[in-house]
Amino acid sequence: MLHLTFAAGTFGQAQSEVIIDTSFDAAEAQRLEITVSDADIDIQAGSSKEIAVEVSITGRDLARGREYFKLHNFDVRIEDGAVRITSDFRGKSWWTARTYTPSILVAVWIPDSFTASVRTADGDVAINRLAGDLHIKTSDGDIAIGQVDGYELELRTADGDIAVESARGESIHAQTADGDIAFGEVQSARTAVRTSDGDITFQSVAGDLVATTSDGDIIIRRLETDNSTVRTTDGDISIDQVKGNIVATGSDSDISVELLGPGTLEATTSDGDIAISLPERHTADIKLWGEDVYIAPRLNFSGTKNDERADGQINGGGGLIVARTKDGSVHLRAQKD
Repeated sequence: MLHLTFAAGTFGQAQSEVIIDTSFDAAEAQRLEITVSDADIDIQAGSSKEIAVEVSITGRDLARGREYFKLHNFDVRIEDGAVRITSDFRGKSWWTARTYTPSILVAVWIPDSFTASVRTADGDVAINRLAGDLHIKTSDGDIAIGQVDGYELELRTADGDIAVESARGESIHAQTADGDIAFGEVQSARTAVRTSDGDITFQSVAGDLVATTSDGDIIIRRLETDNSTVRTTDGDISIDQVKGNIVATGSDSDISVELLGPGTLEATTSDGDIAISLPERHTADIKLWGEDVYIAPRLNFSGTKNDERADGQINGGGGLIVARTKDGSVHLRAQKD
């Protein structure tokens, strides 16, 4: 179960108090809409026929915490088939000058089959699971998702990490300006992830993927795709168990790709080594450039080759494999069938 935890204050023991505690019949709503100024969000989906909402404060001075909470003007209601939770923080300009600010937690319990839209200006968002579309945006905070199964999944944070255990949907998009992006199992026709400063990792991807980081590594343990593209400006790329067509590009990067089945590969780096692993009986046309080009004898290469270039076929030819590096080696290695 995903949850948010809060530590005690530096100068005293933190205390918590529930300010809003309300519930609704689940039959009254099909959507959750949260738009708050400054709060962490914890959503738990389950089999309950009731929708419950708790808003609490945590801090070492509950009297000042209540004062701070009032400035947010929280409102919780059901309207047009949606549970709507909103706040409007009107005291930010002078309260932020103080040395102490308590935290606010919005906790919501909803049915498994629900759609959710969550927006917080400053806070973390955690959801255990959801069967429905999910849109999350936080300006400053982490996003942690358990399992989500819907048509569309959109996750955005300006400064924070994004972690998803399992996701299925037609379209998946995750973006952070400063943080890591980590997915477990993904099944989606289209998945796009981007971070300006952080690593990108996937345990398994079924579907087309576009993964981009300006400063970080890209690691994919398994990829089955029609067409996928991965790119890093400063970091390494490692992709295992690939079936399909893939383009991997780096500027100052080592690139490692393990091909398991038919498809095409284009791997390019300005400064780094490229290692490509193929089954012994894999068929491909190849074009390789590098300071040191090596092709395993078991791959049955035919064509022209010298120390810095190879152009020809392996096992009679097939899908095109192109690998280029200006400052590094290119090695084609043979797996055991």
